[in-house]
Amino acid sequence: MNSGEYQDDASISADGLTLYYHADRSGRLEIWQVRRASPTDPWGEPISLGDSINAGLCSVGPDISADGLSLYFARHDCNNLDTADLYVATRATTTAPWQDPEPLGSIVNGPFLDGQPSISSDGLTLYFTSTRPGGFGAADIYVTTRSAVSDPWGSPVNVGPTINSWIDELAPEINADSSALYFYQGEYFTGRYVPFDIMETPLKASPWRTETLIPTATEWRFFRGTQEPSKFPDQEWTRAGFDDGAWREVGRLWLFRGSAARIYWH
Repeated sequence: MNSGEYQDDASISADGLTLYYHADRSGRLEIWQVRRASPTDPWGEPISLGDSINAGLCSVGPDISADGLSLYFARHDCNNLDTADLYVATRATTTAPWQDPEPLGSIVNGPFLDGQPSISSDGLTLYFTSTRPGGFGAADIYVTTRSAVSDPWGSPVNVGPTINSWIDELAPEINADSSALYFYQGEYFTGRYVPFDIMETPLKASPWRTETLIPTATEWRFFRGTQEPSKFPDQEWTRAGFDDGAWREVGRLWLFRGSAARIYWH
């Protein structure tokens, strides 16, 4: 599955047999999938989701619905990340081909970056990252809801200052029972690069609170772009058990490192 090219933003199906992710295997970012016959079997060869999904633009950040019939992702001009908009592709059964994706529309998408979607198990709540103005930092987490799967999405709402801050909050991931939201916090869109921490907030708590995962955020910190472990204190990696630079899954979170990112799970 892993190659020398950039690979990122993995999403696994509810049965654990299909993994979706984006990768640069053809000179632009496209969405790929790998399958296996059972959770104990090895993964097969990667398969591109084809032109109906990838369609000449960069297609990134896939998130598969719990029933396997809807795939949410973002598309953008490969030379301009700020053009990213949210799309969804659907299919009649899990063995049917994907239909042409549809944008989530102007109520959800705006003239700034909208991406990294995460759909709840009931299909009624969608979290995503946006750089639209009016937030608390350069990139914030927003949420949109609907009353039924057949209804249109409502106006996005910033999830607020308990989660969002003056720096970047990115890549939200809601867990299976919608009791917790995972995301990472650091600096990327601010124009600086600061390593990200993995964060967790219970969604059913009032008020929401955020906390770093255990072990501490320092131990679970990960890096993007050209950052390499050798640039950071050795004890940070040794204490985390990552002195080989490998990363692992935290629940349903798939982590990576390096400029040629690889997908890991544990």
